[in-house]
Amino acid sequence: MPKVLVISRHFPPIGPIGGSIRLVKFLKYTSLKGWQFIVLTQDLEKTVIPEEKLSTSLLEDIPAETQIERVSAPFKGDIKRNRSLFYYKLIVLKRYIIEKLLGNTSIFWGIKILIHGILNFKKWDIDLIYSVSPPFTDAFIGCLLALISQKPYVLDLKDDWVGSPDFQKKNIYRQQLENWLERLIISSASAIVTVTPQSHQLYSQRYARAGFNDIIYYVPNGSDLEEYKELWGRKRRIETRKFTILSAVWGFRKNYRDLTAFLLSLDVFLNKHPEAKQKIDIIFLGNSLSSDYKDMITESGLAKIINETGALDRKEFVESLWKADLFLLIQPINNTTAISGTLYEYWATGKAPVLLIAEKGASTSLVERFDLGMHFHFSEIEKCASYIETVYRAYQNGRPVWINTESIEQFDRRALAMQMENIWHRALSRHRE
Repeated sequence: MPKVLVISRHFPPIGPIGGSIRLVKFLKYTSLKGWQFIVLTQDLEKTVIPEEKLSTSLLEDIPAETQIERVSAPFKGDIKRNRSLFYYKLIVLKRYIIEKLLGNTSIFWGIKILIHGILNFKKWDIDLIYSVSPPFTDAFIGCLLALISQKPYVLDLKDDWVGSPDFQKKNIYRQQLENWLERLIISSASAIVTVTPQSHQLYSQRYARAGFNDIIYYVPNGSDLEEYKELWGRKRRIETRKFTILSAVWGFRKNYRDLTAFLLSLDVFLNKHPEAKQKIDIIFLGNSLSSDYKDMITESGLAKIINETGALDRKEFVESLWKADLFLLIQPINNTTAISGTLYEYWATGKAPVLLIAEKGASTSLVERFDLGMHFHFSEIEKCASYIETVYRAYQNGRPVWINTESIEQFDRRALAMQMENIWHRALSRHRE
């Protein structure tokens, strides 16, 4: 069977689970059909940016025969001992200049990956190159390796590139460069995979005139239903002494996944129902709160009911979801074409409804279409508080609000992996024509 060279900076055990679970599940299920993989990723210690090892639980899903090549980021090595003070200052200055000029760029790591790939092409004898982005360095290096090796290339575009919120923050020259790079990559690829209908439509229309829309596919995010089917046989009942609001996403910070609207809504609800402070727990899985919210949480008196946990293994994670009475999900600001993979995890649990705070877009469409809960804009504080009150009162009255798993099968990661496998086969066939 074919051998695939995978390029992904995010790979277990580094980073949160959401950064690599899609890739790992694709490797897991396509390997059962005979596919073999070589993964180019970052070194466990000398990472591009400081990252915690938060996805250890995914290691058991990586096929045993997978060859993992970990490449250290440049300029991250320890300063050699017994060297002069001048040498020490020179190294420190070099690191400072690079960080100031380029920020947390992964381009230098990408160059090392490119060289590593070129030097090992013949030995690996690969059939196809597959990269996952963001970061978009993965996409660019995958494209270059494909052009050099003359192998078919598939890009899994988990988030939009040109036009995304991060793209809009860049200067006009950087935008022009990245616009050109995206066009180069798509014109060189055998297939581009998007993860939401909105992204698929956006990219298909953007490149229709150039004739590339026929290589743009849609394979959504989803959930590994094998992990959840045991829950479906359980009798749904009130599991916890306190009403539990649970969030399983990472990266709450201002100007990104902003928690402010939820905290304000919670404050409104608790001011109306002060007795609820003794009957409610707020749980954030994964130590995901930035210091941006420390003062706000303290001043509003929410510190006693807000709890953060460390990273959990998958079984503990699933059990934690089952104990929730209301799921919280906040979509990153201006990121309207993406859907957090956590939303599918909530849905697969088949119990608590979802409180989604987001702008109108892909996430809100999914919640509406499958009746997974309610969604509100970041500005709709009173409406959000009212929904918290509705779900809380139903819980207290012994008639909790629950959702079901009807239609979730179409988002099973095993089935989605087979869709990706079909795209890989098409890319190989297209290349042989």
